[in-house]
Amino acid sequence: MNNEILMKMYRAIAVTKAFNGEFVRLKQQGEVPGPIHQTEGQEAVGVGVAAALRGDDYIIDYYRGMATWIYRGIDLTGLAAELLGRDGLCHGKGGEMSFADPSIGLLSVSGIIGGSVPTGVGTAFACQSFGKGQVTAIFFGDGAVNTGAFHEAFNMAGVLGVPAIFVCLNNQYGISTYIGDVTAGKQIAARADGYGFPGVQVDGNDSVAVHDAASEAVARARAGQGPTFIEALTYRIGGHSSTNPEDDFMDQAKMAAFKARDPQAILRSRLIDENIASATALDDVEAEARATADHAIAAAKERPFPPPESALERVFV
Repeated sequence: MNNEILMKMYRAIAVTKAFNGEFVRLKQQGEVPGPIHQTEGQEAVGVGVAAALRGDDYIIDYYRGMATWIYRGIDLTGLAAELLGRDGLCHGKGGEMSFADPSIGLLSVSGIIGGSVPTGVGTAFACQSFGKGQVTAIFFGDGAVNTGAFHEAFNMAGVLGVPAIFVCLNNQYGISTYIGDVTAGKQIAARADGYGFPGVQVDGNDSVAVHDAASEAVARARAGQGPTFIEALTYRIGGHSSTNPEDDFMDQAKMAAFKARDPQAILRSRLIDENIASATALDDVEAEARATADHAIAAAKERPFPPPESALERVFV
């Protein structure tokens, strides 16, 4: 991996931390009408996969994908305005859980558990039909893997051999349910075996490890060899979302261990140890990231709320 990509991943993680952290605070202050799902400690999954994609590839995501969107170059002011219910990317109608930004290849963000999986397979089938070598990255959480839609979509993906990269952000909790209490088997990734394509488990806190796995999956898909399932093992730092932030039911020792292996810290150490960037230079990146996030949010707050009469515009009836 070249140094430019490593630095871009570092910046995207830094912007995500600053942007998401501020929105968690704004939600607590009552300034955000919809939910906010924190991404702390889970950013490596999004940037690692995004860095392996081409600009014309597609993304079907779910509500914990902010690092992916930021790496892809989303209009941060437009996103902030959308989250604030103002004139944003989808005119304030979608919020965090139901919006899209085709300009970066983000065709859908689903708030339905597992909803991204069948939609993503359909998009991957379209890529296959176009014949332009495009692939579709499909993101979902560990809570999605026991839904019927997950298995139906995986079966179709295997039968059709679509160019899809399935990415499970396994943060080990579905709202308040620990995955080990509801999911059989030692690895979610092994479920791919039943559908005839590879499944791999990777360190979801290591951006480079995620990128390497995603690059191999993308190469397989472009070569017409079908889908790959990547299980990125990480941990949810805190509650499920702003509406249920409690974390007292979680394994605090495990949480502390994952906090010590924060994606930003891991990538920072690599950049310094390999003489790619100095500590001072990375401090500057983090300061610039905070300024970028602050500027986008401030600009978004200046945008108007959509007028009530626009509620039924640009929607299906």
